Amino acid sequence: MRSLDGMRVYQPSTVDEAVAVLERDDGAPVVVAGGTDLVAQFNEGLTPSDLLALRGIGALRRIAVDDGHLRIGSCVTHDTGSRSDVVRSVAPGFAAAWGRIANVRVRMTATIGGNVMARRTRYEMPILLDALEAQLNFSGPLLVEIAIPLAGLIALDYDRSLRPIMTQAACLRRHSDGSLSLRTTVGTEALAPRGFTTPIADPDVAALPNAADALSAEAYRALPDDFADPYTSNAYVRRAGRAILKRQLERLARATS
Repeated sequence: MRSLDGMRVYQPSTVDEAVAVLERDDGAPVVVAGGTDLVAQFNEGLTPSDLLALRGIGALRRIAVDDGHLRIGSCVTHDTGSRSDVVRSVAPGFAAAWGRIANVRVRMTATIGGNVMARRTRYEMPILLDALEAQLNFSGPLLVEIAIPLAGLIALDYDRSLRPIMTQAACLRRHSDGSLSLRTTVGTEALAPRGFTTPIADPDVAALPNAADALSAEAYRALPDDFADPYTSNAYVRRAGRAILKRQLERLARATS
C-alpha cells in the first residue's frame, strides 16, 4: 500500500461542464468513470492532482436506438449494458459477449468508455466494437457515446476460449443488395485489435457451415504477416483464428435459424 497526495475532484453534471474542465488552460485532470482502470494506474505510479468524475452526468449512461444506430453512453457499465433489453433486441450476440468481459465485481463498476479509452491491448471491448463497426463520438476531448450501425446487422459471435493468447469476434451483416459480409476482428494481449471484412457470395446464412472452411481461409488471407507479439506467432494466430472462425460461422448460422 502507498499513500496518494490530496486531489481536487471535479463533479460536473453535464457534458458541457465536463468538456470545459478538460479544455482549461492549466492542464486537464485525469478522467474517472468506473475507476477500475484508475486503480491500475495508481499502482503503476500515477499521482494526479486533479480528477474529473463523470458519474453525475446522466446523459453518459443512456442506451437508445436513434437514427439507425444503437447508442451507448460512455459511462454505461458492463453489467448494465450486457443486461439491457435494448441491446439484446437490436444487436444479437453483443450483450452475451459483453457480459463475459472481466469478473462480476469489475462488471458492476467498469464502463464501456473506460474500457476503450484506457487503450490497453488486453481489454476486450475494442475487439467487439471493431467487429460491429462502431463509431466513437466525442464532445471535444470527451468520449460521450459509442454508436453501432444497425443496418443489416444479423449477429455477433465472440470466442475467448484461447484468452489470454488471443480472442476473436465475428459479425455477420446483410447489405441492401441482399449479399452478406463477415467482419472478423482478432486481438492478443500485446497487440491492438486487427479487423478484416470478407464478402460472402452465397446470401443464404444456413449455408455458412458448409462454406466455413473456405470462408475462414479467405478471411485470414487479409491478416498482415507482421501481426504477432512476443507470446503468439503469426502462424499460430492464423491456424487458431481459422479454426475458431469456422466454429463461429457455424454458431452464427444456428443463431439465425
